[in-house]
Amino acid sequence: MQQTSNLLSGRLAFQCKLKGTSGAPRWVATESGSGRRLVVALVSPAKAHSLAAATGVAQRHLAGVIEIIKTFDPSQLPKGIVAAPGAELALAEYVPGRTLAELSKEKVSPVKAVAFVLRLIEAVQALHERGAVHGCISPWSVVVEPEGRGIAPVLSQLVAPPIGAYCPPERLKGGPAAASDDVWALHATLYTALTGKQPFDAVEQDSLVKRMLVGRAAPLAESGLNEPALAEILTRGLVGEKRLRVVDLAELARTLDAWERSPQTLPARRPPAPRQAGRSVAELVSAGGARPEHLVVDARSLAADDGREEAAPIAAVAAAPPALAPPVAAPVVTDTGRQRALPPPLPPELSPAPQAASLSQLASQLPRQPTPPPLPIQPSMVARISKRLSFNPFERKRRIWPVVVVAAAAGGIGVYLAVATTQEAPAASAVPAQTAPAPAPKARAPEKAKRSASEERESCVRSHFPERKFEPSVDFAFVCEDGDFREVSHRLFSTVNQLPLADAPAGGAKPSAGGDLGWYELPATGIMRRACCASAPPVILPETPGWCEQLQSAVRQIADDSGRSGDLAPSARSFDKAVTCLFANHIARPYSYGGSPTPGQRAAFQRFLSLAAISEAKR
Repeated sequence: MQQTSNLLSGRLAFQCKLKGTSGAPRWVATESGSGRRLVVALVSPAKAHSLAAATGVAQRHLAGVIEIIKTFDPSQLPKGIVAAPGAELALAEYVPGRTLAELSKEKVSPVKAVAFVLRLIEAVQALHERGAVHGCISPWSVVVEPEGRGIAPVLSQLVAPPIGAYCPPERLKGGPAAASDDVWALHATLYTALTGKQPFDAVEQDSLVKRMLVGRAAPLAESGLNEPALAEILTRGLVGEKRLRVVDLAELARTLDAWERSPQTLPARRPPAPRQAGRSVAELVSAGGARPEHLVVDARSLAADDGREEAAPIAAVAAAPPALAPPVAAPVVTDTGRQRALPPPLPPELSPAPQAASLSQLASQLPRQPTPPPLPIQPSMVARISKRLSFNPFERKRRIWPVVVVAAAAGGIGVYLAVATTQEAPAASAVPAQTAPAPAPKARAPEKAKRSASEERESCVRSHFPERKFEPSVDFAFVCEDGDFREVSHRLFSTVNQLPLADAPAGGAKPSAGGDLGWYELPATGIMRRACCASAPPVILPETPGWCEQLQSAVRQIADDSGRSGDLAPSARSFDKAVTCLFANHIARPYSYGGSPTPGQRAAFQRFLSLAAISEAKR
């Protein structure tokens, strides 16, 4: 590769920049004397301080940080790069090769993906032992086919910026960098390797944090993977609330190692997390500080080869494309036999409006271009012609002015035909046409009065129970408030079941407070909270021991699926199986419901889902 003459303190020769516009300015440089290739990045003092702990860490799966240069001559930087005040230079080993971001489009087999992550854990563990945090782990920083190294994968540094889905919510809200950030990133990277997708996806930072805290990643089964143990590992590592999440790197290593030994065995039960005072979603999502430096929220803005080398050196000046010469004035023979030259055609934005003229006059005014001599055909020209039309502003374009001239002529012909037709139309009609009476203006429908947020909430909740008579004094504000979700669900259905039926006689008996949904009151309340509450806390339910699916996950899944078009039967069956599993394995159940779901309760829940769908359609 061609080297430039830019030397930093006589030591580094800059070669080329890395692809991508995100993150700090980064280049590939060759160290004079040793000849090794390095990544050089301009970083802020805060970032340089965090990288200082990683300096000198050597591990076979890690591209180590070599040095932090605090003082340098800015004039020795590549042309066009200006260093911000206080900026420092970070140097790290450069390992080119195919990244996991490129490979994950094809999906990675579970065995290979787990092997990759276990080796990445070794590299991260070496950083954590030195008190350093990587902070930018993602498929773009994992080189799975390294050039010049026999062992894969390699975790690069300084090459990729932090990416939203691979940062935990507390880091996105501005919290300080921590070792638990890397544990989240490894879970998210494993998820992407298996599915080819991000676990969470959003364009804005606040929306991404809310999805992490309220929702959950799509199950592996949706990507055609029947791996319940891996699904459980990922669920534990991608929980929005940190107190419920796996944050220990050693625990992740143990579970993945156990999966390699016995893929069908579910991981052991985790001890229950300490209960925490409830907080609203606004408090959970609100930022507590500055977001990570150079954060890329939407990974779709990154190309798969982001961080790879550019084709040309950064300091090399690309040859400018030849300017288009103005068309040569063609001689025109007049009726006197003398020749005169027409001026070159004006650009479209300066051309006068076309006048009505005959077809022969328009044709005579078109400049006749001399036939250019044939050009020798080169292979590169054939390749360029075979490409489809590009809208890249940096790509050289073909000459388009002949097309503009022809288009202008065609436009003039169209104007001529239109004018000629309108001039002949009055003569063809001897009797003026009778003007039709103008239609009477329609009366505008009265606008509906806008309802307040509380009125919208009350109307929404009540629409799920059309068979009940509601009094104005009934208030369902508690559905959207924080608190024990079991109590919220019980209070909601106790209130509704105490209301008389719409078709019951006055003074008739009221239904019992027990209701007929049983366990299905939990997902029903979750559905109403999602549909009727503008901002509501996430569903939090007690964690049960054993390997049965957690009811909290099942309820959240039903609520999330109710907001999408599709069949809710799979997620409803998942909840049913989770409850049945608790009874079948005699697991303690901190709920007031007596027995397992009955066929009558399932039928009642199916009717509720139908009413919920009708309510959703009317809003």
